[in-house]
Amino acid sequence: MAPGRISSTLGFRVFDQALTLGARYTFTDGSSHLVRTPSKDYGTTDMFASYKFDDRVRGDFTVTNLFNRKYVQYLSSDPSPGLTVKFALTVKFAAK
Repeated sequence: MAPGRISSTLGFRVFDQALTLGARYTFTDGSSHLVRTPSKDYGTTDMFASYKFDDRVRGDFTVTNLFNRKYVQYLSSDPSPGLTVKFALTVKFAAK
């Protein structure tokens, strides 16, 4: 049985809903009573932004583990990634 997890997301849209900004906090319970290699409870904070330039082009920006928290996920012996920054650009091409 996996440890409990709770997550809360807060976001809003501005500029005629073209820009989305938000943050997410996730808390995961420790697993000391579940497995031979226990993990401690931890919380991580993520931030995200998305901008829709038009119907075909969208940019996304995500920062996960904003505070570079060191933790080990359930059933893993390796530490999880620290601060991670991702950017994506989506372009839709229309076939005629």
